[in-house]
Amino acid sequence: MRMKRRSTIRDWLRRLGYGLLLPALAGLGRLWGQRPPAEPRWVRFHLKDLASGVEVENQWQQWSSDLTGTSNEASHLYTAPFVEIGGIGSIYHPNLLEFEFWTQNNLAYDQHSVDNQAAGWSGSQSNFDYLLRGNANLRILQRKPYRTTLHANRGRSLRTLDFFSRTVVDSTAYGVQSGFQNHLVPFRVSYDHHEETESGLARPTEWTTDLTAFEARNERRDRRGVTDLDYRYTQFSRLNFGVDRDEGDTHQANLTDTEQWGEDDWVRLRSALRYYQTTSRFRDSKDLQWSEDLNLEHRHNLRSHYLTSVGLRTDQGSRNENFTGAASLEHQLYASLTSVAELRGEYFRASGVAGRTTLSRFSPGIREAYSKKLGAKSTLHLGYAFSLSPENREVAGGFLTVLDEPHTLRDGDIALLGHPYVLEGSIVVTDPTGMILYEPNLDYRILRSGSLMEIRRVPGGRIPNGGTVLVDYLAAGQPSGSFTTFQHAARWRLSLWDRLLSLYARLTIDDKTNVGELLLNEFNDVVAGVESEWKWIRVGGEYENYDSNLTPFKTWRFRQEFQWNPSDQTALGLNLSQGISEFPDAGRRLRFFSCIAQARWRPRANLHIRLEGGTRWERGDGVDEQVNTAQLLVDYRLGKLTAELAYQFQDQSYFTDRFGNHFLHFELKRRF
Repeated sequence: MRMKRRSTIRDWLRRLGYGLLLPALAGLGRLWGQRPPAEPRWVRFHLKDLASGVEVENQWQQWSSDLTGTSNEASHLYTAPFVEIGGIGSIYHPNLLEFEFWTQNNLAYDQHSVDNQAAGWSGSQSNFDYLLRGNANLRILQRKPYRTTLHANRGRSLRTLDFFSRTVVDSTAYGVQSGFQNHLVPFRVSYDHHEETESGLARPTEWTTDLTAFEARNERRDRRGVTDLDYRYTQFSRLNFGVDRDEGDTHQANLTDTEQWGEDDWVRLRSALRYYQTTSRFRDSKDLQWSEDLNLEHRHNLRSHYLTSVGLRTDQGSRNENFTGAASLEHQLYASLTSVAELRGEYFRASGVAGRTTLSRFSPGIREAYSKKLGAKSTLHLGYAFSLSPENREVAGGFLTVLDEPHTLRDGDIALLGHPYVLEGSIVVTDPTGMILYEPNLDYRILRSGSLMEIRRVPGGRIPNGGTVLVDYLAAGQPSGSFTTFQHAARWRLSLWDRLLSLYARLTIDDKTNVGELLLNEFNDVVAGVESEWKWIRVGGEYENYDSNLTPFKTWRFRQEFQWNPSDQTALGLNLSQGISEFPDAGRRLRFFSCIAQARWRPRANLHIRLEGGTRWERGDGVDEQVNTAQLLVDYRLGKLTAELAYQFQDQSYFTDRFGNHFLHFELKRRF
């Protein structure tokens, strides 16, 4: 038996050797019998770009406080003649090593000055610096399955967070990417280092990441199934507004599989397993999610969908478990009528030092959607949804733990946290990845509205207008109990005469029964509006009445948009929006106004001028801020000579504090 086993091992080793040697010999034979596309040469280089010029930047910032009566000023003057070179080439043969690069070499004169009245000192400093900007790519054995690419980049750019918030970003990046391409499991490995410094409105941010990634994919030969595996390890360091430095690392792994069966692939199953871990000075969380998503195409007008998911999340001593199962049947009786019946079950359990909460919910429901053409230029849309949700809650301890509650923060809209009596000091707000920790009063603001909390973005912060955030918090615990939620949602929209006049309305009714001693949000939300579009004019207005037992409010929103192109060389635009929100129980009233004007003019083919500016302000209890901005861009080209001029102005007032920023950039370049 031993001799037979040794013989078997030798046979397998011999077959493995043949399997590796024969493809290599075959590849050498093909290379020997074919003429290379280019003759070998030790160094091949082609100059694609050669230019020289001068670059000038001047930035002036001011901070002042009416409360303390102090102000600070800082200015930065940067002047740099430069030489710009770009080209492409290879070493020995393009298939062995090919490179391309673009570089700008600057000999810069820097002058910094600071006047700090609060500290009672001022000073200036000047020096000469050598600055290198550009990018480079190096491709090794690019026609081989194990090709490798190296890249490097260093530069400066302007980042637009929203129309009123622009920052200057200096970045440095480099990395390498390699792998192996085959028919079974092609994979790729990469490493990327990225550094950036973001400055503007006295809110500097430094961000450094080191990302190591592995990606693999198996695609079946019949192309009816695909499996993907990717793993990412990130080390990061972030300095927020020059105050708090957060350092840590993240692990992210995803395994997904997609399968299709049956005639015309009528059965489709997607399985996903996700793991995410963040460890830093301020966070220590782990998240594991598994889901199965099944779609069945029974007939061309009959489909069903089944979903199940299991999740486990731990964060700062709390533990969150959730189980979800859902099934739906969709039928399209006519091209304009779609009906959906669905059933959903959820189980949620959270525990931590603040208490323990268990929720279970069972929700059957129906949805109807109807669309109809009324003549050649009019349409009607109707929709209705109903759900019945018996829910049981078991609460032990003083507080309820809430993790990853999503909210979309958009100017003029009201975003309320989902539970009453939130402990404000427990609120943690991050981006959807969990890596960026937003700062209160700089990125977002919390306002108490009756029993609920309202979260609002701060203009000039890092949360973009319309961005999604995740919110963790503790809410006051409530007694255990069971109740049933009846929710109705109806909508309709009538567009007449090719949207010359559009009328719409939405109604949401959330009614709960047998609530006992539980404090729950019950509401009727009514939204009605009118819109009109005609040539280059769009106007609209809507009214919302959120009638809630906890936090009722009323909101009026108006918008006007004008986009006019008087000629092929000229474009003019004006966007206005206004809003008023009232919270009668809290005695609060908020007003919102935004105005954005834009003009583009091309008087000649080689001259392009762009001018834009705007103002945005909010007033009310707990809110007093205004942002003004203006920007001028001039681009002139005459043969091989180019000139670019950019000026930006930003001014922000926040209660008693005011920030101002002027940024001027000029570049003159001559290409050869």
